[in-house]
Amino acid sequence: MLKEKLELDEVELDLPLKMVSQETPQKTTRKTTQKEPNSGPKIMKWPEKWPESADKILEAISQNSNISVLELETILPIGHTTIKKLLTAMQTDGIIRRVGTNRGGHWEIINP
Repeated sequence: MLKEKLELDEVELDLPLKMVSQETPQKTTRKTTQKEPNSGPKIMKWPEKWPESADKILEAISQNSNISVLELETILPIGHTTIKKLLTAMQTDGIIRRVGTNRGGHWEIINP
């Protein structure tokens, strides 16, 4: 193998330079929107199909206050997700209330 010794006196390089600012960087701020304070109970808007199903749920709860979503699903021609949405909407509107845990609790009809 041949080894070569390089001797460099001066080297000129033509490289682009990046300008760096001496100013301190400014922080960016986010604009946030403030939520309106809670102005009373939230009223749900019932879709067209729900009142009939809500009546059937109320009837089922009045017959068996320990009824589950799975049992309601066998009674009603709608899916469990829709039943859960209905129950949540009925709770929000103050029609029914869940007392106790999800597993061992029962339903109470407040305002039929």
